[in-house]
Amino acid sequence: MFEAGIRIQQELGPKLHMTAELRQSIELLQYSAQELASFLQEQAYSNPLIEVVWGYESLTPHLRHRGHGKKRILSGGNDDISLLELVSDEEKMTLERWVERQLRMMPYSREQYRAVMYLAGNMDESGYLTISAAQAAADLSVPEHVVLEALQTLQSLDPAGIGARNLQECLTLQIRRDPAAVPLAYEIVRECLPELAKRKYGDISRRFGVSLCDVEQAARYILTLDPKPGASIVSEEQPDFVIDAYVRVHHDRVEVTLNEGVMPSITVRHEYARLLQQAEGEECAAYVRKHLASAHRLMKSLEQRNATLLQVITAVVEKQRGFFSGDTAEIVPLTLKQVADRIGKHESTVSRTVKNKTIYTPRGLFELRRFFVNGVEKADGEMVSAASVRARIKAIIDAENKRSPWSDQQICAILTGEGVRISRRTVAKYREEMRILSAALRRERTGRA
Repeated sequence: MFEAGIRIQQELGPKLHMTAELRQSIELLQYSAQELASFLQEQAYSNPLIEVVWGYESLTPHLRHRGHGKKRILSGGNDDISLLELVSDEEKMTLERWVERQLRMMPYSREQYRAVMYLAGNMDESGYLTISAAQAAADLSVPEHVVLEALQTLQSLDPAGIGARNLQECLTLQIRRDPAAVPLAYEIVRECLPELAKRKYGDISRRFGVSLCDVEQAARYILTLDPKPGASIVSEEQPDFVIDAYVRVHHDRVEVTLNEGVMPSITVRHEYARLLQQAEGEECAAYVRKHLASAHRLMKSLEQRNATLLQVITAVVEKQRGFFSGDTAEIVPLTLKQVADRIGKHESTVSRTVKNKTIYTPRGLFELRRFFVNGVEKADGEMVSAASVRARIKAIIDAENKRSPWSDQQICAILTGEGVRISRRTVAKYREEMRILSAALRRERTGRA
């Protein structure tokens, strides 16, 4: 009786019929531009009616990780020293350690050393700075000019380009330090990087009043630069990336455009289809019908993929508009469900869409998934990012009486008084993530000092 009940319930429950077209649309969503290109090429090999139409060549696929096996040489006294040679095979190199070893060779004040190392600890694996100068100054309790001086020091270190705040700054840092740089390259990167990415050489030549030959020479040089200078330090292998979309912020709206240069499309080879249909026999006609239907299904799936990608990126950008416009330095909390509800899609669809996607924005180049961050609710219902709460906890601890440090419960009470709804356990978790000792150990360390 029990088994029969289960069987009846299962039969009455809703059944999900996933069509081949739906399965294909879901599959395409999670592909990066390179993966999509490979998939479409495979489809063209297996279906003679499909022809892949490649987008115009963009800048970013050429700006790939170039650090394999390279050694960056620094001048250290009378001898040239390769920092990579100072690292044992067993020791995992990090950007923070890399910067620290360079600073050992140079005379800096304790304040400057502390500021440079703090910035180094806030770089991602590509070498980009992930914190604003104002936020760093607040965290360190120093004037902002101290942080800006520290940033100049960081950006003067090796490899050229680390400490940059966006792709544009990363490339210009490399150009300025290269005595063999093509003269026009700096101006093009500063003023025409989106045009360069789309290979609009004519627009660039007219803007600067130079020949197309001069622009092409500068473009070839820029392609030799490294958009991920930190990757050669922390890893021997980094995935390639391309720009999937461009974000522009106007005073009254945001604009998102997909990068057509890296998005292949497909067409049907109708001439070939007509030749096959003219052949005698039902078998040949059935062959044409089957592959024609497959081609049309793939075309529709590709259109749906690009439309969903545009919807998701637009929803993310609208939510993070303050960050992209420069009005705020922080990314606001955002979940996959919020975006899914906004565009009327399932949460799993959004999750697949943001995978392996990169956008070029006024603030630089970012992976799309970076804009999905957890948050903490305030008393007024507003959400604040976990990063903001961590920064506030650190500021509270930095300003505490070192002989009578705040406990996690006391920090929790301070934050609650400021309108942040947070538990003592969460305070402890964030403190530990920042590698800050407990109140008891901080008091003990002060007593020993």
